[in-house]
Amino acid sequence: MAYTPHRPPLAESADQLRARIPGWGADLDPKDRPSVPKLQFREDLTGAHWEFPDRQPEKWPRERSIEHKFLTPVFGTACPPKGLSGVLRKLSYRRYSEGVPRTGCC
Repeated sequence: MAYTPHRPPLAESADQLRARIPGWGADLDPKDRPSVPKLQFREDLTGAHWEFPDRQPEKWPRERSIEHKFLTPVFGTACPPKGLSGVLRKLSYRRYSEGVPRTGCC
């Protein structure tokens, strides 16, 4: 519903939804959910063999935000900075913060 001065209708209760929609709420009870054991954290089953993952090697200096100390361990390399667009990207990352919204005029 768009923004109007009228109060929106109240949401249906779980019992009303279950009566109206076949199968609604079938996974509400954790005993009926097959993924519940997966959702419980067990340190011996994480599969991680590292405290911090190995870093992907940089083939050329990558753009990095001024808010972050270093790049993430894995990063995209599909569009390396080339030409005028590369110069603009490098300048933007070096000069401007991601946390400050910029408008077209200033």
